[in-house]
Amino acid sequence: MTKIEVEKLACMKAERDAMRLTIRNQEYEIQEKCKELEETKDTLREMVKRLGETRDLLHSSLQLQAYHKDVADGCVDMIREFLFKWLTKRNQMKLKKMLQFHQMEGQLRLMLGVLNYILFGKEYSSRDEVEKTHFDVICKKIDEDAITLPAHSMMVQMVVKYGLFQKIKDKITD
Repeated sequence: MTKIEVEKLACMKAERDAMRLTIRNQEYEIQEKCKELEETKDTLREMVKRLGETRDLLHSSLQLQAYHKDVADGCVDMIREFLFKWLTKRNQMKLKKMLQFHQMEGQLRLMLGVLNYILFGKEYSSRDEVEKTHFDVICKKIDEDAITLPAHSMMVQMVVKYGLFQKIKDKITD
């Protein structure tokens, strides 16, 4: 019986040593996981802080973008209204329909090209074929409208205001 007990005791001692080693290994792993968890928590805190800063920057950027969009919309509306003074109501509607095919930048380029055509007789060149085609159509409509009374009256007003007649009138009154 002592022989069995000695073997049992040796086996139990080996099991106990193995358990101690396993416990030490698990404690070491737990410590490493705790360190990893702390590092992850610190990283997460930093990321949450940066995310808050990024959210604030995004919010201010969106406000600035909305402001600039309002300014750009106002510019487009102003140029459109100025351009409409040269067109009949029917051609104004046609121009509105054509402008719907373009983004804001395209609308501006097209309307400025048309204004340059009206005021200075300059042709507009574009790499975009749709823009070029719309420019040609609008110019044909403007040329048709140029013989109408409102457009002719505006041209006469400009000539009177800035032309030779004003200089003659100024010299006579001096």
